[in-house]
Amino acid sequence: MNRLLIKGSFGPIGFGTASISGEGGGYGFGSINEDDAISLLKYSYDRGIRLFDTAPVYGFGMAEQRLGKAFSQNRDNIFIVNKAGVTWDRNRRVNMTNDPVVTKKMLEQSLRDLNTDFIDLYMIHWPDPNVDIRKSMEILSKAKLDKKISHIGLCNTNISDLKLALEIDQVEVVQSELNLFNREAINDLIPYLKEHEISF
Repeated sequence: MNRLLIKGSFGPIGFGTASISGEGGGYGFGSINEDDAISLLKYSYDRGIRLFDTAPVYGFGMAEQRLGKAFSQNRDNIFIVNKAGVTWDRNRRVNMTNDPVVTKKMLEQSLRDLNTDFIDLYMIHWPDPNVDIRKSMEILSKAKLDKKISHIGLCNTNISDLKLALEIDQVEVVQSELNLFNREAINDLIPYLKEHEISF
């Protein structure tokens, strides 16, 4: 992702918007009302943050809506990372699916909730053993052609899915867990990404 951010003059530090899901629930970050959430987003922007990572499930749409409101006047100055694949029912029971129909529907809803014509980096949130990832990638590839998204990425992925996805279109970024306690990505995923010039 550093390669993408450098191109757009965006820094390497990002703001994860699950933290502003607030009363929308879903992630247990605690309550934060809309005014405070928007103030926090603008505060981070004033201090140089330009990368904002979100997903529909963060607050069940609320984080996206707040992000859209905060930057409605300067959308082109921020880099939005968003994802498809984690849905929920009327009782807010979470479900993961990469069904291409759902992927397309989620993208269109995110564009509305974010109040934007495009998303800078759009990712498939999780692998789905019930759906061939190439079907989901076809949706994202078409969306890129239509300029609804600028870049395609995979989140929490594996090399098998990545290889299949690359048959359809370029995957420019992989987002995955890497910290002091989980170092698995260093052994296999990151070497593969380096070989194929995919950002991590």
